[in-house]
Amino acid sequence: MANRTCDCLGCGWGLLGVVLILGAGVAAQAGPEAGRPDPAQRRMAVLEIVRRKPADGLPRLAVAMQDDNAVVRRAAVRGLREWGAPARGALAAALSDSDGVVRLTAFQALDEQQALTVEQIAAACSDRENASLRHCAVQAAARFPASAETRALLEKAVKDESEAVRAIASKALYPFPFFRKVESIRDGADQVVNVSTSIPLPAAGWKLKLDPQPCGHAESERWFDPGLDEAGWADVEIGRFWDAFGLERRTGIGWYRGRFKLPARPLLSAVELCFEAVDESAWVWVNGEYAGQHDLGQAGWKTPFCLDVTPFLRWAAENHIAVRVLNTAEAGGIWKPVRLDVIKVGR
Repeated sequence: MANRTCDCLGCGWGLLGVVLILGAGVAAQAGPEAGRPDPAQRRMAVLEIVRRKPADGLPRLAVAMQDDNAVVRRAAVRGLREWGAPARGALAAALSDSDGVVRLTAFQALDEQQALTVEQIAAACSDRENASLRHCAVQAAARFPASAETRALLEKAVKDESEAVRAIASKALYPFPFFRKVESIRDGADQVVNVSTSIPLPAAGWKLKLDPQPCGHAESERWFDPGLDEAGWADVEIGRFWDAFGLERRTGIGWYRGRFKLPARPLLSAVELCFEAVDESAWVWVNGEYAGQHDLGQAGWKTPFCLDVTPFLRWAAENHIAVRVLNTAEAGGIWKPVRLDVIKVGR
């Protein structure tokens, strides 16, 4: 039995030799009829190289990385991962492989060796086909020394389609859960939704300050904190563009802060904070808690939106609201009324 095992292993080495001799281009065109070993045999030969680690094993694995079969390349890249630092060049090349598992394994190997570059992380963050790779990449970006490049990657990842990716990026950037899923109670409700009461927020008594850095959302600033010193903030109203307060056609970020009192808690299922329009994007806090965002780009400047704020309100007490507004063209601000809709869900 031992001899038969040895013979099989030798056969595996011989088969890999065929692949090495043919080269990647010829091997990709050859079929079993031409004497080419099948993918399972080629994979077994690769695994044997990984097990034995011969002196010429690394270049052999590099050749196997050119195989047209993804399963063979997956075995080879796992071998490169075990090889350590000497395999970094081959691992870097594997980051552009057509197979997502190969790209992910190569990235993880370089990350383990702390050998990733910002450029490699950026490419992985943009891998639309591989959410797992983007997840690893944004984790690496969060651990990487802070720079304008890594911050830009994290800012982009905050809008990723994967909630897990958004969560990592926002945790690294912000002292609030920007990744919170935002939707209206009325969206997709399987029961009748009734607005029993609407409570308009006051138009007057708001404060406004521009944030050119921008930095108001950072832990060091926290412009959404109800206890923030508002010295230097301008007195404004909502329901009008901020142009009316000396900010004609000003683009960029501006923060609104306001207060409103609520009566005793009514019978309710939920409460939504409804904006008839904000020009053009908004992040919203209620009593210092992040409630969600409205971000459709320039197209959102006249689009109404609602956020579920049920857990954040204080009934029979004063409440605080902060809204970070981004305007990229023309007029800006909270230019239409804001209200609270008390909602009941039922038949």
